[in-house]
Amino acid sequence: GKVLLVIHITGHGEVVKTKDSQQREQEHFYFVPTGEVFKTEEDVVRKGIKWAAFEEFARIPDCHKLFLVDACHSGAIVAEQE
Repeated sequence: GKVLLVIHITGHGEVVKTKDSQQREQEHFYFVPTGEVFKTEEDVVRKGIKWAAFEEFARIPDCHKLFLVDACHSGAIVAEQE
């Protein structure tokens, strides 16, 4: 059988809203490690980990993947995929 890759992250989650080139609003999930304090959205974008960075794990071939995300606003990850 195939190998199972499990990614489990626990911390804070933030959603940052941006607009695309056609001025449509988009939401992006950022993971904020526990212990970090971000006071502004700019702090989140500059220091947080955008969900796209974790998507790199999804590209690893020949294994199943399971992402466990224990963070506020993690439902935004699903919306980001649509």
